[in-house]
Formats: sequence, C-alpha cells, structure tokens
Amino acid sequence: MKNIFKIVALGAVLVFSATSCEKDANNVIDQVVDGVTNGAVLRTIMIVSNEIPLFDSTASFEVIIEEQDAQEGGLLESVDVYLTFVDGSPDEGDSSAANTDEVFIRNIPASEFSPGPFGLPRTTYVITVNEMLAAVGLGDVGSSEEEAIFGGDTFTTRMSLVT
Repeated sequence: MKNIFKIVALGAVLVFSATSCEKDANNVIDQVVDGVTNGAVLRTIMIVSNEIPLFDSTASFEVIIEEQDAQEGGLLESVDVYLTFVDGSPDEGDSSAANTDEVFIRNIPASEFSPGPFGLPRTTYVITVNEMLAAVGLGDVGSSEEEAIFGGDTFTTRMSLVT
C-alpha cells in the first residue's frame, strides 16, 4: 500500500512538472515581443517616493529609471515626462479649475543619465508636489488653490522613451 502511494505521488509530480514547462499561448510577454527584432526599454528600478501627503510642501514623486537597448544605452536620446490629474474625490475640494488632460512636464536628455551598476544609463527623476499642482493649474501647497485637492485625488506620471 505504501508503494502505491509513492508511485501515485511520483506520477503526480511528473505530470505537474511536464505540464508546467509548456508554453502558455496567453503569456502577455510573449505577445508583446512576438515579431520584435529591435527596440528599447525604460525600466523602473525603484520608486523612492510616490505618496503625496496633503498639506506637505516637501512631498515629491521620485523614481530611479534605467534605459536598455541593443546598444547598451547608445540609442537613448531622451525621456519625455507627462502628468495627469484625476479628481478622485469630487465631493471634497473644488478642482474644477484643474487641467485633467495629460500635460507635458519636461524632457530628460541623455546627458542627465549616468552608467548604473550594469553599465546601462540610469537617472533619478523627482517632481515636487508644488510642481505637480502648478502643472495642472492648482497653485502651490499653502495657497488657497491647495484646497482643491483631497485624499482620493491622483497624479499619474507617464514617461516616454525617445531613441
């Protein structure tokens, strides 16, 4: 009886290990790279800060990014940064003056990147809460416009790699 359990357990292990190695047709990364022969990737290495406490003028969004391409960063020209504001708490504050369309924040040229631990270009991007508020037309922390934001509101930062 013990041998039967061992054989059944061994058979189950073999079945699971054999099926786990099959290629999944719904694997997203396979769909993304299917037919791609060249390109570049902008990788988030670390999000240093991504929470903006209310009424804190020292708050910021800070992220470390790294670019990788077929020439180990040689194709990097720049990175464009965009910001979007979404009023997630319409019952609180008056953000009706805010620009809720995506706005261009800045261009980070390749010269602001430096070689990281793997030789690929890295940089740290920081945008303060006051810069975010100004970009969407809501003023600075401490101003009357600041009352337009509340706890459910979000800022989304998007980066576009230029090669």
